[in-house]
Amino acid sequence: MATCLAKPTASSLSPSSSIFISVIRSSKSKSSSSFGKETICTTITKLKCEDWIINLWKLDNAQNTLRNYVKVLKKFLSFLAEYNYLPLFKLNKDVLIQSEVKEIIVFSEKDIIEIMKGLKEKNSNFSTTIQLLVYTGLRPSDLLSLSAKDIDLNNQVFQYYSPKSKEYFQIPIHEELIPILRVRIDEIKDGQILEYEDSKAIGKAFRRYMKDLEIADKKYNLRTFRKSFVSFAHSSGLDLATVSGLVGHKKISTTQKFYNKLNITKQSSELKKLKFPSFTS
Repeated sequence: MATCLAKPTASSLSPSSSIFISVIRSSKSKSSSSFGKETICTTITKLKCEDWIINLWKLDNAQNTLRNYVKVLKKFLSFLAEYNYLPLFKLNKDVLIQSEVKEIIVFSEKDIIEIMKGLKEKNSNFSTTIQLLVYTGLRPSDLLSLSAKDIDLNNQVFQYYSPKSKEYFQIPIHEELIPILRVRIDEIKDGQILEYEDSKAIGKAFRRYMKDLEIADKKYNLRTFRKSFVSFAHSSGLDLATVSGLVGHKKISTTQKFYNKLNITKQSSELKKLKFPSFTS
């Protein structure tokens, strides 16, 4: 339980405060006029919160990133209300940042084939990374902690820790991935499967690879692997619960939203095949 401080500041509370402070730092000075790490929590008001949210639009971040900032703020306010630092108040819904509906970008069949073919010329570390992304649909951050001891090739499963959900998962290994992992484990013997410091390093290497393949203009990024995996699973007829478990979605509703978007895309494509008689003379 949090200790009740006479003048608690945003930097003196935990655990929600540490996350919120990182958001304040990320949002820089353009939107932090209402808050600072030494802001006395009991002085935070509904008006100050809404002013901070409005000023978030001055940042260069994507809309969904700004929405995540607001989600962190709301969790922090709930924490303060729970321990009686503030009365619970509801933010104006007209001020809240809504999620941005984006076009689902997945690899075209031609491009994913080119990506896989080109791996023959790349080093084992990069090649294994890309193939893990393709055949698992996991986040790069999920794969970074994967070590040789986590992989059971005999039973064709591996376990991993997800920093996002802060949980351990065990999933089956696709048959195409078995020989790839076997070669990699024989090479490194033990320790981490991937030799990258963080997801940013993987992203940088991937962007260079896209330039080499002359498809850098397709807006592909590391998230495209995850979206493509779900898309391939959808077109292959895998059920929602199975796909949700495979990609580590904490809620099946997350997978459901993506499936719904794919269904609309497919329906739109199929609708074009519908022919009507000519209604004009």
